[in-house]
Amino acid sequence: MSASERVSLSPSAEFIPTNSIIYSAARGCVKAIVRGMLFALFLRKPFISHWHYRNKMSSSKEMSRTKSNQSGFTLIELMAAIGVAGLLVVIAMPFFTKTLPALRLTDGARQVATDLQQVRMRAIAQSIPHQISFSTTTYVVQRCNGACANDGGNMALPEGITVTPPSTPPQFQPRGTVSSATTIRISNGTNNKWVCVKIVGRINVQDTVCT
Repeated sequence: MSASERVSLSPSAEFIPTNSIIYSAARGCVKAIVRGMLFALFLRKPFISHWHYRNKMSSSKEMSRTKSNQSGFTLIELMAAIGVAGLLVVIAMPFFTKTLPALRLTDGARQVATDLQQVRMRAIAQSIPHQISFSTTTYVVQRCNGACANDGGNMALPEGITVTPPSTPPQFQPRGTVSSATTIRISNGTNNKWVCVKIVGRINVQDTVCT
């Protein structure tokens, strides 16, 4: 073979392998792209779903564990709560014992004033005089149609409360007035309250002697 033939054949011999390499590389790239697309379409969704499922299950377990830990009380917590409650009772008991007589005194004075007001309304409604007769710890409503007679049973004052009976029971006339002003002293042994009945029939409770 001549030199000219070798020169003309040499470029052709070098060109064929180059095209083959490019073709192989392109085919490999296409395959890689196709595989990536297949993975994205068919494999990624189940993987993500499984990942979300695992995270959801983990979160549910954590929430359940937290809820389980938060529900109920331990023995130490229960004993501490009982101890605090007992301490509060011990602290509050003297205060409550001290204020109880005052509360009963106020309750007794309001009870008497309320019943006097009801008797007044009864005298007006029935056009018959009514009055309340007092003893030391009880009182009774009386209907005075001529002679006075009990119109019900005895009503008791609160425990530890006494009343100083007035010289004349407060008698309400059909017009709601009384013949004379009346003072009723209510006591718990230490403190006093006064129930005042005015001539016009007005009734009020006060901490000082009626004027």
